[in-house]
This record gives sequence, C-alpha cells and structure tokens, in this order.
Amino acid sequence: MSITRLTKIRWNPLDIDIFYGPFGEDDQFGSYSSFPKPTITLEKTLDGVVYFSTLVHELIEFINDVYGMKLKEKDIRILEISILQLISSNPELLDIAKALFKFDLRHSSSEGSVDTPES
Repeated sequence: MSITRLTKIRWNPLDIDIFYGPFGEDDQFGSYSSFPKPTITLEKTLDGVVYFSTLVHELIEFINDVYGMKLKEKDIRILEISILQLISSNPELLDIAKALFKFDLRHSSSEGSVDTPES
C-alpha cells in the first residue's frame, strides 16, 4: 500500500518538520529532536503500519518533551501501541474526528485545529 509521506505536522504554534533518512543497525526506526526546532526523522524505508506506528511514537516523544511529562521509553511505547489498537479496532473514531474538525487530509489548514491545554 502506498502512503503519503508527511514532511510537516502542524501543532499550533509550532511546525514539526519530518525528514527521512537511513538509521544505523541499532533497530531504531525514528528519532525526535527539539533543538533548534522540533524535528522528527524517520527511517526512509518504513512503510504501512510500521511507518504510522513510528510516526505516532515520535509524536508522543514530542508531546512528552513539550509538556515536560518525563515519560520513560516504555511508557511512550505503551501509549503508542494503545493509540494504534484504539484506531485499528475502532476506525469510526477517525471518521468522527474528520467530521468534527473538518479535516481534509490532503491539505494543511488551521481550520479544525485543537487548542492546547494551556490555551
């Protein structure tokens, strides 16, 4: 299955740049860095569920960093797997989100953005 490779994710007021490249042989599929700006790098060969799972994992790393949650890697992995299980077992959740936030998955827009808890 061919999937869209994201290059940026909007999280008001930040943009998280997404890059693709090779990783070493340490079984690492992705990484998150906050400096000098939020960046996610994903293994360029990832596809399908592994791509999406790794992207979700790195986004949780980003949230963990922004809010200073100090989650451990095992906690981030538990959240990643739990989110994926919820989505795969209940695909209607995505339909509800698209309807509520008026998402057009082909275009980035501030319409439908969600305020952060500090907003």
